[in-house]
Amino acid sequence: MKKVKGIPAGGDSGGPVMTVGPRGTETLIGVFNGSDREKSAEAGEVSQQLRWIRSVIRR
Repeated sequence: MKKVKGIPAGGDSGGPVMTVGPRGTETLIGVFNGSDREKSAEAGEVSQQLRWIRSVIRR
């Protein structure tokens, strides 16, 4: 995975929204679902689906 800065645009929907903790631990917090391509981006929250997401990733 490549780390970038900026606003997501076309083709980014469904991509991960991550946070990085003080020790570098990355945590999935959402999924991109839209942006105005200039100043703001929207993301769906995933905390209620994390158990399912982890089970699928481990397959």
